[in-house]
Amino acid sequence: LRDLALGESFDVVLMMFTVLGYQHEPDDLLSALSTVRGHLVEGGLFVFDVWNGLAVEAQGPQDRTVNLARESDTIVRRSRSRVDSSRHVLHVHFDIEWNRPPGSCDRWTEEHVLRYFFPAELPDLLERSGLALLDLRRFPDAEADPDEDAWNMIGVARAIRHGP
Repeated sequence: LRDLALGESFDVVLMMFTVLGYQHEPDDLLSALSTVRGHLVEGGLFVFDVWNGLAVEAQGPQDRTVNLARESDTIVRRSRSRVDSSRHVLHVHFDIEWNRPPGSCDRWTEEHVLRYFFPAELPDLLERSGLALLDLRRFPDAEADPDEDAWNMIGVARAIRHGP
């Protein structure tokens, strides 16, 4: 993502599932945004979602368990998280079990480290890469502004110039 070069430009670049949050360091984040800008035509749109720092820090992480049953299989995903507020990152650890009859069970773990963003910092970050924030909303409730109640934000930015 930080150095992807497809050799063509697009009217829209879509980056969902908090992909931008995997860029933890400022240089990595700016490189990723520059890659986005480099793939947009002048005036093109960048649509993205990120985790909302207002909600992350207000609510804090919570342990969660999600169960999914389909036919005779069940999947259980347990997560626990830790916030590093000095770096604006959340460490999320997943334990996953896939139970299949008769008595077969696969287990694995995943660790994700995701940066969260505050609404006030996004305009400057985007502008440094030639993008102007047009709108930022709660997600999935796009009728409301980001606040302490919603962990996800969706944004739309316009390509205003090339390069940082």
